[in-house]
Amino acid sequence: MLATASGYLRLLFRKDTPWQAKLILAAALVYLVSPYDLVPDWLLGLGIIDDFAVVSFLVWLALSLIGARPDAEG
Repeated sequence: MLATASGYLRLLFRKDTPWQAKLILAAALVYLVSPYDLVPDWLLGLGIIDDFAVVSFLVWLALSLIGARPDAEG
């Protein structure tokens, strides 16, 4: 299973990754580095939990679009 940030970046730049999954992974990366969040980071850690939840959901969604073996070498 692909479980690291570098693995997700490799998946983002692979030629055989569907464009929808690439778009979702790129959105997760942009959300992670963006200063704009659903919940501000200074709210007693709730902002960090918010980032984790949104990015985790987007990565899960991208991986579900790819299928059962997203980490297979291609």
